[in-house]
Amino acid sequence: MATDRISPTAHYTSYVWVRAGLSPPELGTPRGRRYHAALAPFDALFGPRVGAGLEQQLLLRHRAIDAEVERAIAGGARQVLEVAAGLSGRAIRLGERHPEVRFVEADLPDMAAQKRRLLASLPGRRVPDVVDVDALATDGPLSLSAVAAAQFDTGAPIVVITEGLLSYLPWPAVQSIWRRVASLPFPVVDYLSDVHLGDEVGQFAAVRAFISGLSLFARGQVYLHHANLAEAVEMARGCGFASADAPDARLLVGEPTRGGARVRVLRCKTTATRD
Repeated sequence: MATDRISPTAHYTSYVWVRAGLSPPELGTPRGRRYHAALAPFDALFGPRVGAGLEQQLLLRHRAIDAEVERAIAGGARQVLEVAAGLSGRAIRLGERHPEVRFVEADLPDMAAQKRRLLASLPGRRVPDVVDVDALATDGPLSLSAVAAAQFDTGAPIVVITEGLLSYLPWPAVQSIWRRVASLPFPVVDYLSDVHLGDEVGQFAAVRAFISGLSLFARGQVYLHHANLAEAVEMARGCGFASADAPDARLLVGEPTRGGARVRVLRCKTTATRD
């Protein structure tokens, strides 16, 4: 999973966050602006046909995961690890709002180095630590377990986020990540990600066409791993999580549900019930 394989989507989403005021302007890049301009006509064409454009869906996903992180913090979580964080401003926003919480971002070395350079241009802001990780490594210093153990108190609960990562990986890689997150040596692991379901997304011809275009843009295949909600939950529990669900993101941010392709947030926990 080379850095240049994921950079286009990282730059694009960073510009979306900046446009919406969810990231400081310094995290928006010229490449992100160019990618956004290039995709805007396609978004305008396909968005109305599926209920929401790509930019709207990304913002909904981002805000819904924010809401779940806030919920975990309200429940006592004081440690948050975001894997494949890209150029997201989440840890800045929530870190300044919750100085008692330790936020760490982790990404492939080149992307992490770029993020550290950009964060250095934010004097006076409370910024997260950014560390190197290889989400696909099963052992070694860049593995998820090694990074988590080195950065956090393993005697306390942790929130782990993988927003926008899983759709670019084949199922065996996703399964491996889920199993390793579920086995992290913390008393409670709250895991948050986005999940896309075949029966909700694949039924729209416009979405299938857009996925094909996004695959070209992302320089690799975009996957739909789960046929339906029940299958996604079953697969997550089969990877070691004690509880799992994937509510409509609109419900998590208090918006009315509408027709069209849904954005869902996968919520897993290593204890049997959600608090």
